[in-house]
Amino acid sequence: MGDTSRVIGSMAASGNQSWRAGISRILGHGAGYGPPVLVALAATAVLALLAWRAVGTSDRLGGIVLVQLFGLLLSPVSWTHHWVWVLPLMIWLFHGPLRERAGARILGWGWLALTGPPWLVSLAQQTTGQLSLPWYLAWAGLAYIAATVITFAWVATTSQRPDRLRPPASNPAAGSLEGFGDS
Repeated sequence: MGDTSRVIGSMAASGNQSWRAGISRILGHGAGYGPPVLVALAATAVLALLAWRAVGTSDRLGGIVLVQLFGLLLSPVSWTHHWVWVLPLMIWLFHGPLRERAGARILGWGWLALTGPPWLVSLAQQTTGQLSLPWYLAWAGLAYIAATVITFAWVATTSQRPDRLRPPASNPAAGSLEGFGDS
């Protein structure tokens, strides 16, 4: 599963937006599952769990998107086309239960803006023909990774869980179903 040589030639190719690939680009060689990758994965797992708990069980889309984003960072290979979960993430940020919270729209627009950098870095890699990149391109290749960590942190630090919010007041004009069929 981790052998990318048949597809692109290197685990550290910029199109691979997993933690393992991102750290490999920064180090300039394959990081495998060494200490830097394991520390990054452990810290991200804690943030992802806190974010997942913050959305609660009533927000299924939020929970699914958060789990999928963590899976993309955990996987040894997460090509940019695997990041289709960014689309439901943006929909969730703009229209989901956290949409009114400070930063939701900024994150949504930020994700939209970030859909380009990994592709731009991959063009630079193809132009130079090298998978060892200058530091600024290596760091630019962390776009999805950094945005995911920021998203987890934002969700985890929101003030209230959606399932703990008060239910909406019932509309008396709409009628109540309580006691329906009791007569």
